[in-house]
Amino acid sequence: MAKKVINIICAVISIAYAVTAILLVIDVFTETQTLYNWYMSDKVIDVRIYFGLPMIYFLIYNVVIWNKHDKKPSKLILLIILNVFYMPFYYFKSVKNGWE
Repeated sequence: MAKKVINIICAVISIAYAVTAILLVIDVFTETQTLYNWYMSDKVIDVRIYFGLPMIYFLIYNVVIWNKHDKKPSKLILLIILNVFYMPFYYFKSVKNGWE
Protein backbone atom coordinates (compact mmCIF):
# COMPACT_ATOMS: atom_id res chain seq x y z
CA MET A 1 0.00 0.00 0.00
CA ALA A 2 2.76 2.47 0.93
CA LYS A 3 4.67 1.59 -2.24
CA LYS A 4 1.62 2.40 -4.36
CA VAL A 5 1.16 5.77 -2.63
CA ILE A 6 4.82 6.62 -3.17
CA ASN A 7 4.53 5.72 -6.84
CA ILE A 8 1.42 7.85 -7.29
CA ILE A 9 3.19 10.78 -5.64
CA CYS A 10 6.13 10.26 -7.99
CA ALA A 11 3.74 10.16 -10.95
CA VAL A 12 2.17 13.45 -9.87
CA ILE A 13 5.61 15.05 -9.51
CA SER A 14 6.53 13.78 -12.96
CA ILE A 15 3.34 15.23 -14.44
CA ALA A 16 4.07 18.55 -12.73
CA TYR A 17 7.57 18.56 -14.21
CA ALA A 18 6.19 17.83 -17.69
CA VAL A 19 3.62 20.62 -17.46
CA THR A 20 6.30 23.02 -16.21
CA ALA A 21 8.59 22.07 -19.10
CA ILE A 22 5.83 22.73 -21.63
CA LEU A 23 4.99 26.05 -20.00
CA LEU A 24 8.67 27.05 -20.02
CA VAL A 25 8.88 26.40 -23.76
CA ILE A 26 5.74 28.48 -24.34
CA ASP A 27 7.20 31.20 -22.11
CA VAL A 28 10.40 31.32 -24.17
CA PHE A 29 8.53 31.53 -27.46
CA THR A 30 6.30 34.33 -26.23
CA GLU A 31 9.44 36.14 -25.03
CA THR A 32 7.94 37.13 -21.68
CA GLN A 33 10.33 35.00 -19.59
CA THR A 34 8.40 35.65 -16.38
CA LEU A 35 7.96 31.93 -15.73
CA TYR A 36 11.61 31.33 -16.64
CA ASN A 37 12.79 33.94 -14.15
CA TRP A 38 10.60 32.43 -11.43
CA TYR A 39 11.75 28.89 -12.27
CA MET A 40 15.41 29.87 -12.07
CA SER A 41 15.07 31.75 -8.79
CA ASP A 42 17.00 30.47 -5.77
CA LYS A 43 13.95 29.32 -3.83
CA VAL A 44 12.59 27.21 -6.68
CA ILE A 45 15.99 25.66 -7.41
CA ASP A 46 16.17 24.43 -3.81
CA VAL A 47 12.75 22.78 -4.17
CA ARG A 48 13.59 21.30 -7.58
CA ILE A 49 16.58 19.48 -6.11
CA TYR A 50 14.35 17.61 -3.65
CA PHE A 51 11.73 16.81 -6.28
CA GLY A 52 14.42 15.36 -8.54
CA LEU A 53 15.11 12.47 -6.18
CA PRO A 54 11.62 10.93 -6.46
CA MET A 55 11.88 11.27 -10.23
CA ILE A 56 15.08 9.19 -10.25
CA TYR A 57 13.39 6.55 -8.09
CA PHE A 58 10.37 6.58 -10.41
CA LEU A 59 12.54 6.11 -13.50
CA ILE A 60 14.36 3.17 -11.93
CA TYR A 61 11.04 1.65 -10.81
CA ASN A 62 9.62 1.92 -14.33
CA VAL A 63 12.74 0.37 -15.87
CA VAL A 64 12.47 -2.55 -13.42
CA ILE A 65 8.82 -3.04 -14.41
CA TRP A 66 9.87 -2.91 -18.07
CA ASN A 67 12.57 -5.53 -17.42
CA LYS A 68 10.17 -7.90 -15.65
CA HIS A 69 7.09 -7.66 -17.84
CA ASP A 70 7.31 -5.66 -21.07
CA LYS A 71 10.77 -6.03 -22.68
CA LYS A 72 9.85 -4.02 -25.79
CA PRO A 73 12.89 -1.93 -26.79
CA SER A 74 10.72 0.95 -27.96
CA LYS A 75 9.24 1.36 -24.48
CA LEU A 76 12.69 1.44 -22.89
CA ILE A 77 13.84 4.08 -25.37
CA LEU A 78 10.80 6.19 -24.53
CA LEU A 79 11.42 5.77 -20.81
CA ILE A 80 15.04 6.88 -21.08
CA ILE A 81 14.85 9.66 -23.68
CA LEU A 82 11.42 11.13 -22.89
CA ASN A 83 11.43 10.14 -19.25
CA VAL A 84 9.62 13.15 -17.77
CA PHE A 85 6.83 12.97 -20.34
CA TYR A 86 6.47 9.20 -20.69
CA MET A 87 7.01 7.89 -17.13
CA PRO A 88 3.51 8.65 -15.80
CA PHE A 89 1.86 7.10 -18.86
CA TYR A 90 3.96 3.96 -18.57
CA TYR A 91 3.30 3.69 -14.84
CA PHE A 92 -0.48 3.96 -15.26
CA LYS A 93 -0.29 1.44 -18.12
CA SER A 94 1.57 -0.97 -15.83
CA VAL A 95 -1.06 -0.51 -13.11
CA LYS A 96 -3.79 -1.17 -15.66
CA ASN A 97 -2.04 -4.37 -16.79
CA GLY A 98 -1.42 -5.50 -13.21
CA TRP A 99 2.38 -5.39 -13.45
CA GLU A 100 2.92 -3.64 -10.11
